[in-house]
Amino acid sequence: MEYKVCLFGFEHSGVRSLVHRLSSDNFSGRPIIFKEEYQSIEYKINKKVVKIQIWDNLTLEQKHKSTNDSFIKDASAIIIVCDILQPNIVIKFKSLVTKILLFKPNCKILIAFSKSDLPNSGIDLEIAELILEKKLNMVSVSSKTGDGIPKIKEFIISQIQEDMSKKETSTLLSSNAKTYFTKEKKGLSRIRQFCKF
Repeated sequence: MEYKVCLFGFEHSGVRSLVHRLSSDNFSGRPIIFKEEYQSIEYKINKKVVKIQIWDNLTLEQKHKSTNDSFIKDASAIIIVCDILQPNIVIKFKSLVTKILLFKPNCKILIAFSKSDLPNSGIDLEIAELILEKKLNMVSVSSKTGDGIPKIKEFIISQIQEDMSKKETSTLLSSNAKTYFTKEKKGLSRIRQFCKF
């Protein structure tokens, strides 16, 4: 079974570098362009080897010119990569959070403040207030040094564990429902046979 992780970011925010770091455990100082729409990795979760697709909006937009709501809706984990030093980042950040929560209400979002190895990479007050208001998770991360990468992996694993638990519960309920209706059907069949005599 495969699970999907979506990373969102703006151009030059470091989103592709983060995807590259998560999928290869390496840092490239050069601009990254992925040939595939997503990168695949495997984690061992609950004693099972789980395949994970790591998508990012910039690669998808480059190949398809846009991202649609299905890109968000079937994601197990959503991460917003935010470079606080980018121009107009507050407006862009608020708009992106609103869009994601519109398509996937009540989802857990991790805000990854990128380039934490650079000076003056603090958090804007308005962004901090929105994070508190929406109860978002956050971490400072550097694809270059690897800082914050373990916390991102922990977030991804925890979200996939939740999805796995939901799917197992759904499968169990479905199985119980089939068993119940099978028994009911057999019971009705016996009643009909009895009524014939």
